[in-house]
Amino acid sequence: VADLSSVATILYLEDVRAIDMRGDVVAVLFARGGFDLLDVASPLDPRVIDRYRRDDDLSSWTGVKIVDDKHVLIYGPDGAELVQRTDGKPVSLGKWEVAEVGAVLAADAYDDTLLLASNKGVHAIRIASERMAPHRLLEGTYVGLEVAKPYIYLVQPTRVEVTSPKHLLRHLAGSPVTLSDGFEYTVLP
Repeated sequence: VADLSSVATILYLEDVRAIDMRGDVVAVLFARGGFDLLDVASPLDPRVIDRYRRDDDLSSWTGVKIVDDKHVLIYGPDGAELVQRTDGKPVSLGKWEVAEVGAVLAADAYDDTLLLASNKGVHAIRIASERMAPHRLLEGTYVGLEVAKPYIYLVQPTRVEVTSPKHLLRHLAGSPVTLSDGFEYTVLP
């Protein structure tokens, strides 16, 4: 049986570290923290709709999250950076170093609030705030975070917690579910 399905291929010279998809838009994160946004509504003809490139530095980036139509978050062992799409080229709105938020292992957004899971806890940053300062909501090492409204799922190396924004603002997480002894997590480069 012949396979008649096909999709377009895009080759990049720089290593791809992560991807995220929201609707018909895909963010492709590169090793140096730059990214391309692609419109993939037509899989045979993907189009680059935006490009962001960072100045070369020693920062390491391992994750990307499309927050909404205007914002993209990149993160990794050296912190996090929020980028806003504009009519011109994308611009950095804020950057949070490892000293502030730790090595960020996962991120998501709940409405206009970024949530960062790191080796220093769970941090929240309000996008709508003029001064986007990180606020630590929980301490500890968090390796995963996922928003599925109305809940927020938080993953530590040995347990998973389910909480709500109201409880998280009070520095509370739900009852933990302990993971079995054989459970291991891996942070991909």
